[in-house]
Amino acid sequence: MKIIYSHTDFDGVISASLLSIALKIDYLRFVSNNNIWYEKFTGEEVIADLPCPWNCKLWFDHHESNLNEMKLRGIDIENLPGKFELAKSCSRIIFNYFNRIKFPKYFENIVHETDIIDSMDYNSIDEWQKETDIKILSETTQFLNYEDYKSFINYLIFLAKILREKSPEELVNTIEIKKRYEIAKKEKKDSIKIMEKCCSFHSLDYTKEIIIIDTSEAKIPPRIDKNLAYILKPDSNCVLLINSIFKNGTKTNSLKFSAGINFTKKELIERKDLSKIFEKLNIGGGHKSAAGGIVHCKSKEEKIKLKNIIIERFVKEWKTQ
Repeated sequence: MKIIYSHTDFDGVISASLLSIALKIDYLRFVSNNNIWYEKFTGEEVIADLPCPWNCKLWFDHHESNLNEMKLRGIDIENLPGKFELAKSCSRIIFNYFNRIKFPKYFENIVHETDIIDSMDYNSIDEWQKETDIKILSETTQFLNYEDYKSFINYLIFLAKILREKSPEELVNTIEIKKRYEIAKKEKKDSIKIMEKCCSFHSLDYTKEIIIIDTSEAKIPPRIDKNLAYILKPDSNCVLLINSIFKNGTKTNSLKFSAGINFTKKELIERKDLSKIFEKLNIGGGHKSAAGGIVHCKSKEEKIKLKNIIIERFVKEWKTQ
């Protein structure tokens, strides 16, 4: 059976929707970058916006860190079916690749705006906060607080499939989308309040360039969009978010780090490369302007120790880059 695997974000949803139309595949599966390694493959799978751990039918991606990882494993990228390109979104690569397919007309606008959303290509905070039909849909692809993971994945599948038939303008007026969007908006306001309490700067960061948001002591995993920190501190250049990883509702000793450059500072985005910083830390990768990684610890004591070491190393790498 042919399956489309895609990433658990808006770009992943649009990528899956486009592939489903182009390849006439109805079986969609959404997984995270880390969980893709635990999937069983037959070689008939189509993978989008994710690492490609095994042989597959087609692979589409735009993450430089995934490309580097595959090269290290000795995979011949040139002969791998599909398309890799350092584009603003994976959706753009798929849309251009299947240029002879007659997608619904509204996908031109969807892909255009997905480019902006996935690359955070905004010129100001106000532009980023502006509501559009497509932006509303993207907000609904967040993993909501108190939502079980299966329901979240089912929603992504629902959205990817319904976009094959209905435009964003039609969808934003449906009860399900409206309800989910209102919850997402409330959670965004709540996350700003959380950030107000846990924002800090490292002692080595004399110029206060890097906003550190450490929620690793939280008993319940908060859903935080780290870029909202720029509403509080618009002059800062970068934000580093640290979360504990929860499994089946239980807090583990693993940590998730994610960072993003202030998207309004285009010159800075050209000079800095967060993916290289995370690769140097040997915990992950991503894009130049947004990257992340995971650290597994054996105990709470080791978690605290490694967290402090990684934060300090991140600050030093940022300063010297």
